[in-house]
Amino acid sequence: LNDFAEARLVLEAELAGFCAERATNEDLASIEALVDEMEPAIQQPPEHFRELDLSFHLAIGSGSKNEVLTALLKHIRGGLHELISKSLLLPAGMEMAYKQHRQIVDALKQRNPAKAREMMRSHLRSFQRGYKVLFHATAPGQ
Repeated sequence: LNDFAEARLVLEAELAGFCAERATNEDLASIEALVDEMEPAIQQPPEHFRELDLSFHLAIGSGSKNEVLTALLKHIRGGLHELISKSLLLPAGMEMAYKQHRQIVDALKQRNPAKAREMMRSHLRSFQRGYKVLFHATAPGQ
């Protein structure tokens, strides 16, 4: 779990930085539309939010215009899907993810690679802490 979270941190932070530099206006509009759709999805069962969340991360990869790194992100999609699903079990997980995604989008739209990387790192670290709590709480013998 920790290795996977660290890999995401390295990979997705860089993808966010590249996306801020290289994404087209259409790419950014698509990413923002996903986040816009997340807000009302908070009040629904988590499946729809989970799909939007996964699409958001993959869209940032696509907007990076780095085919190799985007392929790596797609390769770990199964694990990513599982972690996102678990993160939605955290108290207020969808609300927190929405707010953090909004901050990432703002950095992307500002074309600020350093801020985009930092916002993505912050987002992933906050959920990494939550995964550890959730993992320990659901581990056999707990």
